[in-house]
Amino acid sequence: MIRLRSPAAEAPTALGTRDPLERYLPPVAVLAAVAALAQILGGLALRAPGLLAEAVLTAAFVVGVQIAQTQLKAGHVARARALLAIGIAVDGAAGALLIPGLAPAAAVLPGLSVLLLLPLVRRADAVPLIALAAAGAGAIFLIDDVGQPFARLDGPMGVLYPAAIFVGVMVLVLAGLTAFAMDARDALAEVQQGAARELKASHERLATVAGLRDMEAQATPEATATLLATALSELPKVDLGVILEANGDRLSILAIAGVEPYPVQPGDRFPANRAAYLLGRSAEGPWAERWAGRAVAGLQDARLTARGIEGQAFAPIRTGGAIVGLVCVLTADPDQAVHLMADLPAVGEFASVASAILAPALVARHNLAKVRAQIERIIANGSFAPVFQPVVDMRNNRAIGFEALTRFADGSRPNPIFEAAHRAGIGWELEMATVQAALRSAADLPHGPWLALNASPGFVLGGGLRDCLAGNTRAIVVEITEHEPIDDYASLRAAISALGPSVRVAVDDAGAGIANFDHIVELRPDFVKLDVSLIRGIDEDLTRQALVGGLRNFAQSLGKFVIAEGIETAAEAATLRSLRVRLGQGYFLGRPGPAAGMAHGDPETSIRSLHAAS
Repeated sequence: MIRLRSPAAEAPTALGTRDPLERYLPPVAVLAAVAALAQILGGLALRAPGLLAEAVLTAAFVVGVQIAQTQLKAGHVARARALLAIGIAVDGAAGALLIPGLAPAAAVLPGLSVLLLLPLVRRADAVPLIALAAAGAGAIFLIDDVGQPFARLDGPMGVLYPAAIFVGVMVLVLAGLTAFAMDARDALAEVQQGAARELKASHERLATVAGLRDMEAQATPEATATLLATALSELPKVDLGVILEANGDRLSILAIAGVEPYPVQPGDRFPANRAAYLLGRSAEGPWAERWAGRAVAGLQDARLTARGIEGQAFAPIRTGGAIVGLVCVLTADPDQAVHLMADLPAVGEFASVASAILAPALVARHNLAKVRAQIERIIANGSFAPVFQPVVDMRNNRAIGFEALTRFADGSRPNPIFEAAHRAGIGWELEMATVQAALRSAADLPHGPWLALNASPGFVLGGGLRDCLAGNTRAIVVEITEHEPIDDYASLRAAISALGPSVRVAVDDAGAGIANFDHIVELRPDFVKLDVSLIRGIDEDLTRQALVGGLRNFAQSLGKFVIAEGIETAAEAATLRSLRVRLGQGYFLGRPGPAAGMAHGDPETSIRSLHAAS
């Protein structure tokens, strides 16, 4: 990758981007051609061989100017300047040699070479150049003192010709100065226009960044990322705004916005080598890089190259020190690619906002993905087993039902695992696996008691429990769990009725909250399971005794039964019997265990016989 240099490093070294010789060479060629013609005519009229010889040299200088123009068009500025400087010096020295008395006029010609070599890249270059011009002028005066092949021009011509040469040189100097002044003016205008463009772009960037303060997290990470990408694409000269999601060593497109067609689409994953480079580089903070000349390392690279992308800038999205994504802008403008460093503060601001409103959602999603993968492994490996806890008729201490519970191989508590599975979108799959395992193991239970299965409302409504119970012959009690809210009680009642006449309903945790009473009223269950918070220490708490007695009377008035959960002491059991609570469940009455180890219940006991006995 090529790291972008700052705009100052790319600034032209001359007054403008156009070399002054482009304007100066045409008048030089014209004046030299006119001088050569005048020398020829004067030489013939005056029969002065020196003028004719000088005309040949001047004509040669015209040819040199043409060659210099060709070199300038080819981009060889140094060659063009050298040709002109040599031509002027030779022409001046030869003129002083061929025409006696011409030295004072010709001595100014080396100074003209200084003008032709301006503007200089460095001031130090002017010192040897001026010294060379001074040496050339001195050499011309020395030549004037040596023996010369032709006689001095007499009469008015001897005065007029050197004066004409001096005037011509001054005209060339004036033309050069004018050319430089025009170029300086154009360069200044270009600098002013560039500054105005940069100021406007800066205002636009500031306005866009200011708008970030009003951004809020959307319903999904994709919606939030799209909002950010759209705002990124509105930065000056930015063709595409892209939000990337990092998950481990993987990097993918979360959202893209800007000028279509898009070279990549949301969901596209980066090649491993490109992802490794970007994630490693992002640890150093925001950066920009040129795209031109990059070797194609993957599909996205080829598409970006075909799209004409010239440069891009990145900034990491962080949370708690971890990188969870990247903010990226891309441009197809070659000039903007050079100046992307100027946009880095704005890109960094976007990354800060993304870290605040997008990163938490990404982290939550990544965690859910890990949970999902963990539960998928639990299901695939069968890392769980059903156990059964008896529901006891406390009048005779015989089991009349068994609740199927799940124990995980790693010792994790069941409720958090089931809740996490539902949050990760795999709750039904886990319920299906555990219910099927419970039904298979229930074959070893006594045949008379019912089997209680825990099921979420969605699992019942979605037909999962119906599929599990296909072909079942045992009486079933469905305990509706609290893993998800119930929005449509009528549909849930219909789905339970469709399970068959041998299936009854129990509502768990009665007395633990208002929602449980809603379940009792709306579902009209056959069993109301009293929450353990009401049972714990009931033998010493008159308030709890009053509440349990009231719930028992309420249930009996509706022809339902209460089941006291969490009975752990003989005193609690005795108190519940005194309150005429017939059914109980807890460690005092029986611990959960494998089906084969459960004590035999009363084969004559059933839900129907319970109603008959009451």
